[in-house]
Amino acid sequence: MKEPKITFKNVKTFQGMEGVGINADVYINGVKCYFIIDSGDGGDLEFRDIIQGNITNIQFNKMLLDEYIKSLPEKKWNIGGTEKFFKVTLEDYINDKIVEWDEQRQKKKFQNKMKKLFKTCIVFGVPDSGSYQYLNFKKPLDSFPPEYLDMQIHNVQKKYCKGDVQILNTNLQQLVAN
Repeated sequence: MKEPKITFKNVKTFQGMEGVGINADVYINGVKCYFIIDSGDGGDLEFRDIIQGNITNIQFNKMLLDEYIKSLPEKKWNIGGTEKFFKVTLEDYINDKIVEWDEQRQKKKFQNKMKKLFKTCIVFGVPDSGSYQYLNFKKPLDSFPPEYLDMQIHNVQKKYCKGDVQILNTNLQQLVAN
């Protein structure tokens, strides 16, 4: 069975009592079908039906999602050292999709931050760890002579690149080659 396309719009996140809360519109195959609320208090995800617009289309897409969820294999959970299997629920499925959405959002945010830093800095750290340091030149790297940049790159490699640490810039090779 084909997985319906789930998207989130009008997403608002906030700090709740026991974690991050979220409010969002849930679209199934491009049709707004739910408004979800997780108050961040450790409780369940609350679903509010959308009752405006083409109700037949909304109901049809909700049915497609329900049928897809029913076709999924049971989910394995480790509870008190014992493996238990549970049927996937709408809440489980949407929760997993929210986590995927947030991971993609955080990754894109991090990549944009790195792209900006790469313009004026030599950035170094352990790849894919989220941990990094940088040497900021406070003006675009392409404004420096290639020889000077090459010397700075070698200095950073010698001083900081030990173990898994490496230079993270993706633009240095073309800058030094010019």
